[in-house]
Amino acid sequence: MSWRKGKIRTSKPRSYAACGSADGKLIIEIPIVFISTGARPIIVQNLRLVIPHQKQQPLAFNAIVEKIGTDEGRRFATQFPVKGLEAKELICEFQRNPGKLVFEAKRYSIKLEAILDNDTKWRKIGEFELKVTDKDLKTINKQFIVHDNY
Repeated sequence: MSWRKGKIRTSKPRSYAACGSADGKLIIEIPIVFISTGARPIIVQNLRLVIPHQKQQPLAFNAIVEKIGTDEGRRFATQFPVKGLEAKELICEFQRNPGKLVFEAKRYSIKLEAILDNDTKWRKIGEFELKVTDKDLKTINKQFIVHDNY
């Protein structure tokens, strides 16, 4: 069989959970839908979040959870397949320590990068914004809770 290899597309998150910190751990959890455009499955070996206007290290893919903003069904990050012409939804947790990010009320550009199949290089598979409002500032730098992204 000659199955066409497609690309991975990702959704823009409807919500997210986060807790910013200058000295402690920065944590961002995002529900992401991974979509394969080809007939052949694609293996996502690793993920990371890049905040382009920050000159800090990317946030590492740390865990997968079943419910956003909780430890329910928490498991360490592992590679996963995205079957051909299908979509797979995962709530992915990313961390950086020290965080070196205290959130402000603005939109943060985020790039989602991945290592796919047998590649060794990071490639961008998604780009979106995280919206932080004045209302979010009451909690986002103090506790890890879910926020609306629209």
